Amino acid sequence: MGAIVEISRTIEGDQPDFRQHRRECRATGAATNEIAMNVQEATAGTQDVSRNIAGVSEAARTTGGVALRIRQDAEALQNEESGYGRRSSPSSRDPRSELTASSRANGPTRRKSEWRAWGAPFARLLKSPGF
Repeated sequence: MGAIVEISRTIEGDQPDFRQHRRECRATGAATNEIAMNVQEATAGTQDVSRNIAGVSEAARTTGGVALRIRQDAEALQNEESGYGRRSSPSSRDPRSELTASSRANGPTRRKSEWRAWGAPFARLLKSPGF
């Protein structure tokens, strides 16, 4: 009978350790859950950053395309302007004065067609996406 009493005392003496162990396990579980939630939030933030970077990259490509179109249209205008300069007198480099002079000589029909030809690159530029 003495052995049974001793075993009972040992078990009773160990119970606080079991309770403490249970509390520590619960605390560890709560900390693990909090870490998991933080990892999920960090993952969502990383995905947002990735989407933003993709958006910036797309905007840069679009801007580059628009810049290329503007440069091409500017070169086309320069080429057309140099063509007007060869036909006009050296003292008159303004296309409007040339058109006015040609309309006096050839009538208003030619003036409209010349303005259309001169304004076409502007129209393309204004209709281009992103402008």
